[in-house]
Amino acid sequence: MISIRSKTSLKAAVNVFSYCISMLAGYYVMADCTNNVYSLTFVYGWFLVSLSSPFMSFCVWYTKGRGIVSKVLSVCIIVCMGLLAVLLYDKIRISDIILALATGILVFSNKT
Repeated sequence: MISIRSKTSLKAAVNVFSYCISMLAGYYVMADCTNNVYSLTFVYGWFLVSLSSPFMSFCVWYTKGRGIVSKVLSVCIIVCMGLLAVLLYDKIRISDIILALATGILVFSNKT
């Protein structure tokens, strides 16, 4: 939503990266304050997700267009959501289907 509502693709990348990195920092500061232990694997994994978020938001911003590229990007986003659900969690859950439908509505109905 942040990416699609941004004025330019660069603003989308900056806005989403700022959101992801600040949420990550806040999450781990709170975990440290409450003495919860988190594996460094999770820290590194979420840090890599935050680092890749500008590229992903850049792609999502371009789904607003009307050409073939925007349609291909929209389909790729939905397909990747399903693939990641299977790769990371071994199955597609009801929540994954609901999220994919909501994302589909967002990326396919927001054409400028």
